[in-house]
Amino acid sequence: MKKIVFAIIGLGMITSVSAQEAFDKKFQIGLVTGFGLNFNKPLSNLVERNGVGSDLTFGININYNVNSTFAVNTGLEFDFDRFKYKTKSGDSLYYYYNDTEIFQKEEYMSEKNKSFFQLSERSQKANYLTIPVNAMLKTKPFGNLQYFGKFGTRLSFRTAVSRANDEGHIADSITLVRGASTSNTNMKVAGDINFFKASVGLSGGAQWNFSGSTTLIAELGFYYGLTPIHSREAITGSDRQRNFTLVRVENGIREFKGIEAKQSQLMLKLSLFF
Repeated sequence: MKKIVFAIIGLGMITSVSAQEAFDKKFQIGLVTGFGLNFNKPLSNLVERNGVGSDLTFGININYNVNSTFAVNTGLEFDFDRFKYKTKSGDSLYYYYNDTEIFQKEEYMSEKNKSFFQLSERSQKANYLTIPVNAMLKTKPFGNLQYFGKFGTRLSFRTAVSRANDEGHIADSITLVRGASTSNTNMKVAGDINFFKASVGLSGGAQWNFSGSTTLIAELGFYYGLTPIHSREAITGSDRQRNFTLVRVENGIREFKGIEAKQSQLMLKLSLFF
């Protein structure tokens, strides 16, 4: 019995030493994947959020351990965002298009072949390359577990033209008389999503040293959007609405408009560090 007790104590000490060495490595490099929910907050009166969106992310993270209780976290992550809007009751929003291309204001006058679409709902996707920059505060190890909190920013750069699936009606571009309801799928919305997106947030979790210097990390975080995700009026030029794609019709007057919204995210991440 004494041999078993001493063996368990000895194994615990070896595991604790191994975990301490893993947690104290100067650099930890690992693979990260995560799933989250996004909450778009429209700032204009054109549309409203239609439920909760989703986020999928994967990439590489790096932890630089300054000391046993403080580290800097960064890396490269690919984010795939999905979110939905619906037009507000009584509001009439349209766009000009041909096949799967939605025209911006500066384009539609030069296009001879174009159709007119009344929008009622939109499911949109946007892809980003994200650089997280976080300060990481860690507890002392508890055996092969260590808990942490992180705070910092996520800097995202759009990697592709946004695509949308729209529900609505084909309409006459002159009379605005609409036909039967229909769907426009995989529509190209060039210029709608901003190239840059930034957010700040907090997260917390734990890392588990389960083999040698390999650790598994789980964390849950909330990130608040700082910048608009959709393009706004251009700063320069004679026509500051030239990049907008939506046409609002009110009292017979047509005016090009753009969606305004910021995005917050709740994300669960799993990382495998070596």
